[in-house]
Amino acid sequence: MKSVVYSAAVGLTLLAATAGARPVIDLNSIPFGAAALRAALACGADARRLCPDTPRGGGKVLGCLAGKRAELSAPCAAEMGKADLIADSMINCEADVKRFCASVVPGGGRIISCLVANQDRVAAACYDGLAKGAKAYGGVVR
Repeated sequence: MKSVVYSAAVGLTLLAATAGARPVIDLNSIPFGAAALRAALACGADARRLCPDTPRGGGKVLGCLAGKRAELSAPCAAEMGKADLIADSMINCEADVKRFCASVVPGGGRIISCLVANQDRVAAACYDGLAKGAKAYGGVVR
């Protein structure tokens, strides 16, 4: 067993022991801040045009945009496709979020950081979703 130190873009440092059974998702390689910035830049105009009265926070704007996919600009649609992978992994990780990340404040990639820090203990479906999401954002799974 080896220890791997991860640090999220927000400067949060987590220590996780990883088992050799699964490839390791390298949290350092997932550009959470850059991904959020890309999504904001790609979908900002769409959000203002399609979801002007939607309150910010808690994924409400993403939910609104997801319901209007046929009307999205091409750059926003591409970013929304990546966001779908993260959303799918979160659905597959609900029990693991409750088990390992109940005290983590959502936002800024902190829940995903927590799940990745516990990647050797999360359910297989959760791990698979996290790995797909990491790869979609240019992360390294080794």
